[in-house]
Amino acid sequence: MAMGEHQVDVGSSSPPSFDFMQDVHTGGSQVVGMGESKSQNLKRRHFGLFVSSSAAAVSLMSSACWLTFAQPAFAAASPGVVQDARELYAKATDAFKQGDVKESAKLFDAALSLVPEAKPRLWQRGIALYYADRFGDGEEQFRDDAKVNTSDTEEAIWAVLCASQRGKASFESAAADIVDISNERRPVLRQVYKLFANQADLDSLLALKKDDGGNADFYALLYAGLYCEARGSDADSLRYIEQALATRYARSSGDFMVDVGRVHVNLRR
Repeated sequence: MAMGEHQVDVGSSSPPSFDFMQDVHTGGSQVVGMGESKSQNLKRRHFGLFVSSSAAAVSLMSSACWLTFAQPAFAAASPGVVQDARELYAKATDAFKQGDVKESAKLFDAALSLVPEAKPRLWQRGIALYYADRFGDGEEQFRDDAKVNTSDTEEAIWAVLCASQRGKASFESAAADIVDISNERRPVLRQVYKLFANQADLDSLLALKKDDGGNADFYALLYAGLYCEARGSDADSLRYIEQALATRYARSSGDFMVDVGRVHVNLRR
């Protein structure tokens, strides 16, 4: 399979309980993600998601992945409904990658209407909503995500991003209402959380870059750029995200967040 082999067992009767956003979209040279333990990696393999150890790393976000991770929500749905939702999800993801964010958001909405119980696992919808300027809906999506993804700071961070862009809300008021997350295991994302909670400065995040072009560099620069957007510093935002996209990780990874960076730059230029 292109850009890092993966296989998804959509027939698994015991779907994984770990966090999709945290454990799947990180990768690069550390295929198991920043700080993932061997036991967590084995858990992932047990549930049918196999990721190659090649430099290409992780091929991400197939509709089958979403089906697997949201599987409890499909218990009462007919096979036809599940298939329709899967196809809509795939189209929504493709539309986002192509930069058609409003169409992507509509397609995610359509998928969600078929299986509403799957909403807390549909973080990609939240990102599409952010770029479609549907900030209230995006904040709601990420806050719903955070209720089940209690160890992933990214849900809370994106909720702040949405809130800071909604109406007359300031970054300070959005940061003051950040979702409480305490079990994030990735050092860079822990610092990003502090930044978006208004408890740290940008230099403290950039100090965690390893300057090796890996995933730590990519994520530090990506979120530095998003932070600058939340603060209204558009030129700095573009500069940091363009630097993120120039990393070795961004050039070789199938991480959906790399697509987020590309879409961001294309929309904001």
